[in-house]
Amino acid sequence: MGKRIDRRAFIKGMGSVGFAASGIGFPVIARGQKPPAEVEIGVVYPLSGPTGPMGQNGVRGWTIAVDEINEAGGIKSLGGAKLKTLLRDSESNPKIGLAETEKLVRTNVVAIVGAWNSNVTFPATQLAEEAKVPWITEMAAQDEITRRGFRYTFRVSPEASRQAADMVDFVGDMGQRTGKKARTAGVIGTDDAWGKTISKGLHAAFKKGSIESVGDLYYPVKATDLTVEVATLAAKKPDVWFITSQLNDAVLITRALHQQKVQALAFITSASGFMDPKYVPLVGKLASYFLTFSFYDFDLNSEWEQNLDKKVRARYNVPSNHFSSAMYGTAYLLRDILEKVGSTDREKIRDALEAADIRSGPVMILPGTGVKFDKNHDNVLAKIVMAQLFGGNWRTVWPLERKRKFDPVWPRPSWAEIEKL
Repeated sequence: MGKRIDRRAFIKGMGSVGFAASGIGFPVIARGQKPPAEVEIGVVYPLSGPTGPMGQNGVRGWTIAVDEINEAGGIKSLGGAKLKTLLRDSESNPKIGLAETEKLVRTNVVAIVGAWNSNVTFPATQLAEEAKVPWITEMAAQDEITRRGFRYTFRVSPEASRQAADMVDFVGDMGQRTGKKARTAGVIGTDDAWGKTISKGLHAAFKKGSIESVGDLYYPVKATDLTVEVATLAAKKPDVWFITSQLNDAVLITRALHQQKVQALAFITSASGFMDPKYVPLVGKLASYFLTFSFYDFDLNSEWEQNLDKKVRARYNVPSNHFSSAMYGTAYLLRDILEKVGSTDREKIRDALEAADIRSGPVMILPGTGVKFDKNHDNVLAKIVMAQLFGGNWRTVWPLERKRKFDPVWPRPSWAEIEKL
């Protein structure tokens, strides 16, 4: 267990107002008491700010799942209690996310889900731990979120180090398959906890994969021009680029790579901005052949993916993606846990999460082969897939042994070839 954060100093440093954990109530159904009509779940998510577009995608999946669960009779072990979401906008800001978390832990929420951003999730889970409120993070990748010995924090998606390791495994696999091996790599990304954590994981994987790092470049999330940064890394001629960006900077980097005619075996992204439905319309065919890791099978091989995609398109006029699918699956995880315990007792819910081993049902839309938590409360059954952009659509291309409709294109075609598409 890591060094315990001093709560008072922590809250003071974040500019928050603090709370008294001992004064927070815990919702429990007493013997003989009627089950509740509603079960409240808190969601702290970025609906605005730099990561707002991705957060909005996630909430779409969550909303559809909650509607499905309620329409199907709610939580049957609780007499048909309906799920009620207390949605709070973090504005992609740690201080605001922390303040919203403080408000939620004072309510009757049985658990909190979020907060997408690692730099919001890290401090918010500290408060949830103090209040003994189960917290499920569906997306935040910073390894340290689940490395503090916390009892109430769980993560369903792969942490950054595993994401990075899988991406580098893909690069090695492509080299073996095609004979075009990557010997050098460069990293460019946001100067925040997420970007730095992905980079740290990549460098550990580079060493294992015998890939030389030729440089890292970081930039502010609100950057308005990345021409110089792209030129600086391009001068080092990495065989493969690893890019960690939100929507605006994903567009800036794509245009700069094209303008400067930067060539590489592959441009590999960490989803996020490149996965936003607005990305392809903003850059058009320049997006072709970019690669990304994903928690989502774009070939829609499962009934759950097919169902979600159909409903997201019908309600929001956009396709589903790994943001919406992660939140959809997390809602069903909580459904399954609540059905099992038949209680709103936070401690029982925490215990059931810790013992969870779920390998069927809508939860299977989550990345990998189910949900089972290790001693850190990371999901040991989670695994990414790799996807590539063809004709403006993301398509699953790896692992090669996986059922899929498209093969990866490696190395990437030249910009001149892409311009002719």
